[in-house]
Amino acid sequence: MRCIRTERYKLIRHFDPDRLRPVLANVDAGPEKARLLEAGWQNLARAPVELYDLAVDPFETRNRADDGGLAGTRQELESRLKSWMRETGDPLLEHAPRVPAPVGAIVNSLEAVNPDKTTLE
Repeated sequence: MRCIRTERYKLIRHFDPDRLRPVLANVDAGPEKARLLEAGWQNLARAPVELYDLAVDPFETRNRADDGGLAGTRQELESRLKSWMRETGDPLLEHAPRVPAPVGAIVNSLEAVNPDKTTLE
């Protein structure tokens, strides 16, 4: 994912459609994780694009990416984000939706609930 923000707005762009749900193995096993799983946290998905108006929603609870009244803001922020990615040589421009893991890296499987005794990607 990549993000850009102004004083008022924040835009988050998720590139990998397979990673819109939480990667459960990335959260330590414990009572809080068990509570989250029992509540259905594993089924909550993020939208591919999120846009928040921080002036009226500082806790980012209402995604306004599809709000027609903010279409111009979304377009401007997406354009600025893409320009920044080009300027910095962001690897997602070449490897989207997922940048390959570095040699020797251990990557948790999307299906694993905990990293121990599970298959890694």
